[in-house]
Amino acid sequence: MMSCTLGKGSMIRRHMSFAGLFLAAYYVLLATNGFAQSVTSDDRLKVFLRKYLADPQTGIIKTTRYVAVSANLGDSAKDAVIVYISDYEGMWCGSGGCTTLVLKPKGASYEIIGDTPATRPPFRILRSRTNGMHDIGYLRCGGGIVRCYETALRFNGRRYKGNPTVHPVAQDDNGPTLIPADAKGEPLY
Repeated sequence: MMSCTLGKGSMIRRHMSFAGLFLAAYYVLLATNGFAQSVTSDDRLKVFLRKYLADPQTGIIKTTRYVAVSANLGDSAKDAVIVYISDYEGMWCGSGGCTTLVLKPKGASYEIIGDTPATRPPFRILRSRTNGMHDIGYLRCGGGIVRCYETALRFNGRRYKGNPTVHPVAQDDNGPTLIPADAKGEPLY
């Protein structure tokens, strides 16, 4: 059996390491205003996405990548998950961008409360709310749009509606960024 006695210096270093970790976590929360955290490595989410995104015609798209963040969108979706899905085969992306899902935990799985094609990061939680839920800002580009602009997904009382061509331009530029413009994502498979 091995025994070790820690001196005062070791105890101080341990406290300093803990303080450093605490400060790092604090700054991450501060940067997102406590609104979001990455959940890309969540196995439950991967299982859900693999099942939902499996196409009966083409099977799985092995180049599928995703970025997922947990976000407090409002009273009825405090633990919502925003998932940006991309690939290299054109299944989830087009000239206007890629697919974004907004999920709400439901038992051991998730419920889809938003499914929007043709979106691009950055994604932000806007200060504005529609039907008690924060609006979600994202970049609208391509698909014939010459000048990119930010637009907002708004909650209609049941879902974040999915046609990005009719969403109004977001007027709020102070919300925290959830998914940055240069997000590459993790492989789903």
